[in-house]
Amino acid sequence: MTASSPWLPTGTESAVGTVPGDVSWIRSAQPHRFTGPLLPREAWSVLVAVLEEELPEAIEDELRLMVEHLVLAGLLTEDGQLTEDGLVIARTLADPLAVISVECRWDGGVLGDPVGGPSGRQDAGTGALAVFLSPTAAVTLGTPGPATCEVDPATGRGFALELFELEWAPVAVASWTGAGPGRPWTEEPPGLPLPLVEARAGDPATPPPPGVPDELAMAWAEPWVLWEIRTAPGEERMLVLRMGDREPLALSTPDGGDGVVMAPVAPYTLWRTLVALVRRALVAAVAERG
Repeated sequence: MTASSPWLPTGTESAVGTVPGDVSWIRSAQPHRFTGPLLPREAWSVLVAVLEEELPEAIEDELRLMVEHLVLAGLLTEDGQLTEDGLVIARTLADPLAVISVECRWDGGVLGDPVGGPSGRQDAGTGALAVFLSPTAAVTLGTPGPATCEVDPATGRGFALELFELEWAPVAVASWTGAGPGRPWTEEPPGLPLPLVEARAGDPATPPPPGVPDELAMAWAEPWVLWEIRTAPGEERMLVLRMGDREPLALSTPDGGDGVVMAPVAPYTLWRTLVALVRRALVAAVAERG
């Protein structure tokens, strides 16, 4: 079930720590699709537990159901042994070198861009994606994100699994969040209080502050997507806001205050930042482990 890439066309491979020299072909945010199995949270615990001990011959009904899920997903054999992919996933979940956590909220509407047209979800919601990194692999567990299309109603009752080669970790994040090009801002938006931005991201009825520029006032009424990335180890944090089809904004809070600076981010810069976050998390992990 290992995939070489969830998002990029064949032939654009790049190792973590390097940046593609030409990304001009990226014309739009790509619709995200889960391709791996959907499993309950309890199934992952069973998978990791099999690393340490064999399953007993007599098992209770609830455990048997989890085992059946894992067998159907191709992670366990009929006799309770880890498959090749199951072993990679179990080891990565049990002892990851680093973890990239992404949380996202969006207020509904169609996500789109000026070139590629509409893509993604039309309902409001929240989502989460965890990317577990090993020396050679990236394992993601996630609920539907703002760019996820063709959502199975059952996805709300579990976590979808993806297994990728390590270098595709930043791509998985970009795909899930719907990161991509947008319509340029004519001027940088003014700073706003962080509580106000968070309130508007969760409730489109939240009014804008008085006196904001016309461009921001128009963007205020469009669909919002707010996503946050955290890394461990390294404890880095990145906060990004997308308003309608406009270019993403990197949010920062200078001097630890509650005011937010909103700086437009070009797709190339956003991609470099995602790659750098993954790389620095891995470097910090190696340093921690000596």
